[in-house]
Amino acid sequence: RWSLVTGVQTCALPIYLLNISVEVGQHVEGQNMGIGVAAQNNWNQKCEAWILNERSTGSAVQDNLLAIKLALYKLKEKGWQHIKIRTSCIQVLNIIRYQAFSNLKLATHLEDIKDLCSMFRKCSFDRLPGDRDRLSAKLSRLAILLLWWGTWSSSVA
Repeated sequence: RWSLVTGVQTCALPIYLLNISVEVGQHVEGQNMGIGVAAQNNWNQKCEAWILNERSTGSAVQDNLLAIKLALYKLKEKGWQHIKIRTSCIQVLNIIRYQAFSNLKLATHLEDIKDLCSMFRKCSFDRLPGDRDRLSAKLSRLAILLLWWGTWSSSVA
C-alpha cells in the first residue's frame, strides 16, 4: 500500500533521533485522502519518503490520527527505534500529548498510537512549522493526484 518515493537521498540510519513529518491532504468524507511521510535525521538530511492513499473520515483530526498510526506501523516495519513524529495539526498534537479526546473513534486511534509508540525505544511528538512547502505536504498532495491519474511509477526523480 505504501509507495516509496525515489530520488530522496538515503542517509545512514544512526541511533540518533529521526524526525518524521506526517501530513494529510483533503478531508472529504468518503473520498480518498493523500498521506505524505518524510523522514530526516538531525542534520536535516532526507532519509526516506512515502505516499499513501486512504479513505478520509471527513474529520481532519481523525484523518491525521489515522495517518500517524499508519506511519508508525511503517516505521516499526523499517526497524527504526528513535523517532519524533511531527504534525501540523495542533488539535492532534494536544490529543496525543494530553490524552484528551471527545469521542470513541478518537479514543481508539489514540490507544493504537500509544500501543505502537511503546514498541519504539524513543517516540515523541512535536508540531510542524506552518510552511506548506514541506516535502511531506507536497507528498500528501501528490498522493491525491496520483490516485486521480491511476497508477504510479516509482521512477520519480
